[in-house]
Amino acid sequence: MWGLKKQTLEYLLENREDLYKDLMDMWRGDWGDMRRTQERDRMMMLRLTMVPGLGMAKAGFVMQMMFGRVGCIDVHNLRRFHKVSVKDVQFTKSAKVDTKLKKIDNYINICKGNRSTEKLWDSWCEQLTYKRCNRGKFESGFDVSLYHLTALTGAK
Repeated sequence: MWGLKKQTLEYLLENREDLYKDLMDMWRGDWGDMRRTQERDRMMMLRLTMVPGLGMAKAGFVMQMMFGRVGCIDVHNLRRFHKVSVKDVQFTKSAKVDTKLKKIDNYINICKGNRSTEKLWDSWCEQLTYKRCNRGKFESGFDVSLYHLTALTGAK
């Protein structure tokens, strides 16, 4: 562990219960209609980006893995979605909350515009199957997904 990874791990170890409680409280809240559901997603993303080392892509990944919402627009997906640039999926930690929320709204809309969270995940996993560095490691996108499940939860 080095740099932000160490800082991120230390933060998560120290704050994991509060972070989990915050996310679960937001997830379980009364979000009735679709407009309010989108508000929930943006507030959960904002909370996740408060974690040192988590930008929108990693916050989107956490949302994708924990709740089946949003998605991860990482470097692989940036290359696939030609109309999306790095500035669309990043903000500085010092940005004003209004700026962060506008960027998060745009990020969520990018994810929704590229099919469902599940399809975004499946296509990402399938793409990684055929990357040169992964040749021979995975037989299918399902195997890439299973690899992530095992790494994140220890489940098989």
